[in-house]
Amino acid sequence: MTMTDQFPGSEIATGIQLKHLATRALANASTRGYAASDKNWAKYLQTALDSAKFRKIKDLYQRHTAAEEIGFGGGADRVKDAFDKITPPSRPATATPAPPKPS
Repeated sequence: MTMTDQFPGSEIATGIQLKHLATRALANASTRGYAASDKNWAKYLQTALDSAKFRKIKDLYQRHTAAEEIGFGGGADRVKDAFDKITPPSRPATATPAPPKPS
């Protein structure tokens, strides 16, 4: 199974892959090896899902800060309110050179 979490529409592809895995695991319970628990795979999958979620939130935040509409309804309003509470990191002040001393 290939993770496609870094391409447009990846949520759909990942969902299809996971649905396939779940369907096969439930349809043929006697084939334990196909759906056997693998800690490395579970960690990889969780990392891929976290990365996809982060990219989605980052995209929504960038669209929100660009004054684009990110959604409608109660959930979108809560997300917008949360985004409005985020303070962008401040840039370090640049040092202004001191004026020359009169001689």
